[in-house]
Amino acid sequence: MGLIAKRKVKVPTDKDYIIAAAYTDTQEVLKPQPKMEASLINIGALKKYITSQNTGLGYSGSFYDTTNQTGIAGSVLTMGLNNSDPWNNGVSLVSGNRIKITNPGVYNLAFSAQMIKNSGNTATHTHIWLSQNGVDVPVSASQIGFPSNSIYIVAAWNFFFKTTSANEYVQLKWQIDSNVDNGTVITSVVATGNIPAIPGLIVTVNQVG
Repeated sequence: MGLIAKRKVKVPTDKDYIIAAAYTDTQEVLKPQPKMEASLINIGALKKYITSQNTGLGYSGSFYDTTNQTGIAGSVLTMGLNNSDPWNNGVSLVSGNRIKITNPGVYNLAFSAQMIKNSGNTATHTHIWLSQNGVDVPVSASQIGFPSNSIYIVAAWNFFFKTTSANEYVQLKWQIDSNVDNGTVITSVVATGNIPAIPGLIVTVNQVG
């Protein structure tokens, strides 16, 4: 064997390629002189694929809102968000209320909304449900009842949903069922004394499959 010349070791980048080789079919390996097919694999694309397959540490996003939200009774309202955490990966906020999912997969959305009834009759209810790509998700609504005014209720649960195309989005919809407009409010509270500020709405999304 001849001597192998010493070469400078290069640190690979996402723009580089690696060479992979594989047998053309399962029987090829049994032949006396098996043939292999070579292919180029982009390192950047390979890294993205590995990340997407790692469901334990998949894409995620965290958002919250520091305003007060309410609206006309009997109309469909969309919950808004005005803050995104800087470490979000593959999940982003668009137009103040759309949570965009960059990569297809199965995701879990969890939320908590601090709500208060401040006017209207005692039969006030609020419904909350999930919308995906502008279409209401079937069998996703829940109802909350407010027995009287000045009652705080934290609505908190989760939804599983699946995206099959890049850049699909989900939204949280709600409706105030009352005899007056603005009868129920998603309310935020500023920091006071030893107590941190209370966001009216918190939403987290993480990939689970």
